[in-house]
Amino acid sequence: MDRFTTDAALPISCLGLILVPVVIALHPSVVRPMLEVIGAISVFQVLYYLRTERSFHILYGVLYGYYSAVALMWILPYALFTVRARAWLTR
Repeated sequence: MDRFTTDAALPISCLGLILVPVVIALHPSVVRPMLEVIGAISVFQVLYYLRTERSFHILYGVLYGYYSAVALMWILPYALFTVRARAWLTR
């Protein structure tokens, strides 16, 4: 199961990088449900973290969920297209 999730991450990320802006441009009403889903997934991850690590760092978990969905979405596709480059952010 772990291998499947790892192998599926790159194609899903590439597809999301293309489809999300298109869907938002065509149907702006989907922005709120998308943000709610990102928040719900982040809350589940934060609850798991709270179960394993008793720390106040969980306060940043939901914010990081939004940050990674918006600002870090391009990293996996970029790594795919620059796989032979030896520059930073390609390994």
